[in-house]
Amino acid sequence: MQVMATAAADDPVGVDIVTSTAADAEWMRDVFDQSPASMALIGADLRLSLINAGFAQLFGYRAIPGATIRDLLPPAVAADHLALVQQARLSGRLVTAPATRCLLQLQADSTCVERCIDFAYRPLRDASGVLVLATDVTERVAADAALHDRGRRLRLLDQIGQVTRMAADPREILQSTTYLLGEHLGVARCTYADIEPEQDRFTIRHEWAAPGYPTIVGEYSLASFGHQAAAILERGESFVVDDVDAEPAMTATGRDLLKRLLTRALIWCPMIKGDGLRGIMAVHASNARHWSQSEIALVQAVAERSWAHLERVRAETLLRANEARYRAMAEKLSDSNRLKDEFLATLAHELRNPLAPIRNALELMNLAPDHQDVIASAREMMGRQLAQMVRLIDDLLDISRVSRGIVELRRSRMMLKTALEDAIETSRPLIEQAGHHLHVNLPDEPIELLADPTRIVQIFANLMNNAAKFTERGGSIELHADVLRDQQQVRIAVRDNGVGIAEGMLERVFDMFTQVDRSHTQIGGGLGIGLTLVRRLVEMHGGHVEARSKGPGTGSEFVVVLPLADPAHAEAPVATAPRRERPTIALQILVADDNVDAARSLSMMLDLIGHHASVANDGIQALDLARSLQPDVVILDIAMPGMNGYEVARQIRSATWGRGCLLIAASGWGHVEDRQRSLEAGFDHHLVKPIELGELDRLLREHGADQWVERW
Repeated sequence: MQVMATAAADDPVGVDIVTSTAADAEWMRDVFDQSPASMALIGADLRLSLINAGFAQLFGYRAIPGATIRDLLPPAVAADHLALVQQARLSGRLVTAPATRCLLQLQADSTCVERCIDFAYRPLRDASGVLVLATDVTERVAADAALHDRGRRLRLLDQIGQVTRMAADPREILQSTTYLLGEHLGVARCTYADIEPEQDRFTIRHEWAAPGYPTIVGEYSLASFGHQAAAILERGESFVVDDVDAEPAMTATGRDLLKRLLTRALIWCPMIKGDGLRGIMAVHASNARHWSQSEIALVQAVAERSWAHLERVRAETLLRANEARYRAMAEKLSDSNRLKDEFLATLAHELRNPLAPIRNALELMNLAPDHQDVIASAREMMGRQLAQMVRLIDDLLDISRVSRGIVELRRSRMMLKTALEDAIETSRPLIEQAGHHLHVNLPDEPIELLADPTRIVQIFANLMNNAAKFTERGGSIELHADVLRDQQQVRIAVRDNGVGIAEGMLERVFDMFTQVDRSHTQIGGGLGIGLTLVRRLVEMHGGHVEARSKGPGTGSEFVVVLPLADPAHAEAPVATAPRRERPTIALQILVADDNVDAARSLSMMLDLIGHHASVANDGIQALDLARSLQPDVVILDIAMPGMNGYEVARQIRSATWGRGCLLIAASGWGHVEDRQRSLEAGFDHHLVKPIELGELDRLLREHGADQWVERW
């Protein structure tokens, strides 16, 4: 039989099978069998009548003559292809089925393999059958798919790059990348989490979720998902789970948590900075899913690019913040330099003001030594001006201590009315000097505070002094208080009809060294630290202070709000025994100070009140005199040449005779640490210069009484 394939004139796809000689038929059979194409003939009964070696190799052991399409292909595919064979027979035209996916079992004992096959069905001219051409295009389809997938990935990465490149906010980067990645992969959720160094927890700060999925933003324990998972991430490797139920590295706790979050498969991609894990970008699928290497690589690429842009934006944000901070610091430094210059000029002015009348008083005493009225007036003048200088210096020391947080409040239950009366007495000389009228309106009911009485007096004395300074002569000052029982607070206001405050200065008046225009004030404006001190002390008591004014020329009001004492913890008043005046005896006193005038004037005062004083002007001389005189009291300046006061005190205390000696430190420094250092050196007391004679006399009387008891 001769088998010839010729194209029909009227149907180019038709095939004629013509009978010829046996030799020709054999030759045609050899060509059919040896063709590299996979070919078979399907007869009218829809069974394979002829197959070649390529067809048998492609379809396996089931490809034998007499088999049907159903024997070769899976049921879902076979039914479609039977229809295609019939279509080719009946239409007489070529029918194709490109890139058909088929699960084929090549051997009876082997597993199925998935192949992608192009099918072409060519009808025979006599309609007796169909020629099947099958081409394995698995690799080509895979290459095409990989190329297509690569193109999609590149387009995604390019899109993410375009969005994040111009982003100036980390949240914008995370919002864009999680959305684009989640949509591309078709997952349920895409998240970003921060991990704090040295901590076991991670915080999901941003997520994109498909509709219908709940948010999982929050904090989680990394260890709850398993130490193996944590170790994989810390090595910089992605943790990939196709099915949480089948993942051995996942703990039961982690598995249950993920299921509650509707997650069955995931990719966690670590973000490494330096040597540590700093973040995780994750995608979650709601069903088990086999993640391809290209998908894993895509998540890693997105994570790396996102992290790079996050670091860039954070660096830029930090740079902008630093630039703004440096500009603010430069402006503040400029303001500080200006305020410093103004402060130094003001300080010089304020110190010169009392020095001028003191000098004048000394000249008056020299010019009229025999006029007792002049002498008494000059003495009073010097006392007032000296007190003013001491107040200035005390304010400077106080603001320094408060600013450094070393002021300790000595709280006790106290009556507000008593403190306000003391503040009025403190401010009265300044108020009367300016001819102001003071109006006081206080509640009749007792108002009790748990506060430091000295500091409360200082607060309101400063406010009334301020009102007196910034009000023209003959002005009005009002002190008013009312109780806010529902808030357990008391509100105290100091109001004047003085120069007023511009709106832009109402908050700034509490800043260090800040002053309003003083051109219309009758009294010096001070150093510009009083209101700063007021605010700090009020805040230390748990209150607040506010400045109010309708503008220049309209007066000012300062309102202080303080908490009331808790009535539930009222303390019973403690009765104090009347103080007994201690007996006075003459003491042998050594005064040591390298300021010759200071030492000499103090020794003269001590002589005048009945003691016997000696003077030394350096540390070595003081120690020599102390050893020879063995005095009852030694008053030592700390900063003396040759040997400082601390060393002199230690030397005296080491001697047998010096153990009972009263040692008093005299210093311009009065901080807590200064007093503590004096005590550690052996001093009994630490007095701040200028020494108040009354305080010194009290200490001497107490020591004298002890000496009197010992002698008798």
